[in-house]
Amino acid sequence: MGRGEGKKLSGLSAQDLLDHGDIEMRSWILLLGAVGKTPAKVLAYEPFYRAIMGMAVAYWELEN
Repeated sequence: MGRGEGKKLSGLSAQDLLDHGDIEMRSWILLLGAVGKTPAKVLAYEPFYRAIMGMAVAYWELEN
């Protein structure tokens, strides 16, 4: 997301997401389709090891 390469994620199948526990990634893929190649400005990221995930805060500067 930080490099504007979200299109790469669109190649993941539903089974890929299920097999690797990344079902929430579907929502991110939808968002990344809307912002296109615009890279995200990542403000913070904290790994959450007990849940095998992370929490992040980011935004996209989009033109009208």
